[in-house]
Amino acid sequence: MSFKDEVQQTAKRGANALRASLGIPADGPPDLGVILGTGWGDLLALEEEKNLPLTRLPGFEHIDALEGHKRLVCYGRVSDKRVIALRGRVHLNERPCHEPTVLAVRLQAQMLVELGVRTF
Repeated sequence: MSFKDEVQQTAKRGANALRASLGIPADGPPDLGVILGTGWGDLLALEEEKNLPLTRLPGFEHIDALEGHKRLVCYGRVSDKRVIALRGRVHLNERPCHEPTVLAVRLQAQMLVELGVRTF
């Protein structure tokens, strides 16, 4: 299986897990996706927020804690917009830096695309 195919299949599984865990309707994807990095994890206030640790999603099981990164996927509302946010992203230079880490870097955005997000 190619790297691209592996990312796409894992992203689809992750999107399905997010729908099931956070109650995201299949016919109503989030209006906006946000990836918040170091120091920005608390910036976004979501109404009716639900969250899930990133490590509970396919492809992210090996990700370690990183200072300043909550490593949460959060779903809620800002005004009338449905928003999904990653509070703490995966970096390519994280240790150990090996194939699963490279997969997770691409996977974090691809998973939101598979969820139906079109605006980041």
